Amino acid sequence: MNYKAVLIVAIATLLAVANASAAKGKPMKSFDVTEPKVIGALFYADWCGSCKTLDPKLKSVQKSYVNKPVLFTQFDVTNLSAQYQSNLFAHTIGLEHVLEEIGVKTGFMVLINRDSGKIVGQIDRDDSPSLIKEKIDAAIAAAG
Repeated sequence: MNYKAVLIVAIATLLAVANASAAKGKPMKSFDVTEPKVIGALFYADWCGSCKTLDPKLKSVQKSYVNKPVLFTQFDVTNLSAQYQSNLFAHTIGLEHVLEEIGVKTGFMVLINRDSGKIVGQIDRDDSPSLIKEKIDAAIAAAG
């Protein structure tokens, strides 16, 4: 897995957010950024009903993981353009094998051990916020 690429993408994302905040005249909060142990990759599409059920649960849970070693991202398969961008992103962060394995299925998040690149868990639309936290915490603990 290309860890430099993961860090470059993370830093670029932070810089983009910082630039957007600066443009509005608001400073971005400073964080102690550590390398993620787990990547939570949401397989998403605009037309996906399960995505619409899962999304608010994920957003509420993600607030609990500020300054924790988990990177939340998504692969958007809404249309060909989004699929192409998702493929580019997956290749950039070394997760092309995950995208190839799952394809255009949507409505869930996979938890990936960053070091091994293996899927170590899955979050589904029927999972409660507390179960989602349990699954993420277990993946982080297993990653060491």
